[in-house]
Amino acid sequence: MCCHGLVRTDHPVAATSATTACAAQAPGRLVSKLVESLDYEVDLFTTLQSFRVLFLRYYEWLDTGSSSSYAAWQAASPAYREAVATHEERWRGNLDRPPDNFFAANAGLAHAERAPAARVAAWVLAGVALLALPGLERR
Repeated sequence: MCCHGLVRTDHPVAATSATTACAAQAPGRLVSKLVESLDYEVDLFTTLQSFRVLFLRYYEWLDTGSSSSYAAWQAASPAYREAVATHEERWRGNLDRPPDNFFAANAGLAHAERAPAARVAAWVLAGVALLALPGLERR
């Protein structure tokens, strides 16, 4: 039994593993478990890659403050949310391969989304502090 057509072979790991499993002529049940495991791994790593891109764009914006890096960060957010939703929907109910828990990542994203307002508030407070310094010296 060969597993051609059972796994997305557009990913190098999945294609190599599918070919190896076919060459070994493993029993069908084992091949299907291998294929499902690889599919889960590729899906999880794809989701984690979208998280990585999102936060690298966020840190780039924090570092440079440029409008292009801010736009790149904002553009990466929907892709991450879609990847998480797809991953959770696809693996929900699978007891062998449950969807990964993205609670901490989503909490970090919620914190990051408040950064623009916090940045403005920090500039305002810094300005107020600078204006108050000459008044403090006179006392």
